[in-house]
Amino acid sequence: MAESIALYLHFPCFEGVASAALASEYLDRKRGWETAEIVAANYDLHSACAKSKLLPNAVVVDLVYHPKAIFWADDLQTTGPSARPKRSASL
Repeated sequence: MAESIALYLHFPCFEGVASAALASEYLDRKRGWETAEIVAANYDLHSACAKSKLLPNAVVVDLVYHPKAIFWADDLQTTGPSARPKRSASL
């Protein structure tokens, strides 16, 4: 599949940078995908993200899910492909 990737990350954000570093290393070692380009994005693009055009072989980390990404990772369930509002547990 991909030999080089465009890595989209949440920036400026420590979590986004750390996620990008880990994802880049993991994808290079496990899949042989070399990071050729890094694209910084912020949540001001959040609502338009799924409709925006990505570079070829796009990897998205710590941002809202994009259906054209070949790899996506985020720690928030609310940004994923089947995100639905969840009930909060009352304490």
